[in-house]
Amino acid sequence: MVVFLVLKTIIENRLTNQRIIISQSNLSERTVRNSLKKLLNLGIITQTINFSDLRFKFYKINRRYKKWKRT
Repeated sequence: MVVFLVLKTIIENRLTNQRIIISQSNLSERTVRNSLKKLLNLGIITQTINFSDLRFKFYKINRRYKKWKRT
C-alpha cells in the first residue's frame, strides 16, 4: 500500500518534509498528501512547523509508535 511507502521514507529520513517524500518515493503530491493525512489521523507520525518558513511542515515518527515498534 502507498501509505507504507510514505511511512518507510519518513523512517529512513527521521525528519522530512513533503517535497523530500515526493522525490524519494516517486509518488504524486496528492497521493503523498493523502497518505500523510492518514498517518497523522492514526497517530503514527507527528507534524512540526518550520518556524523559519511557516509554509513548510516537517513529519517524523511519533514517539509512542517508536516504543510500540520495538516491543
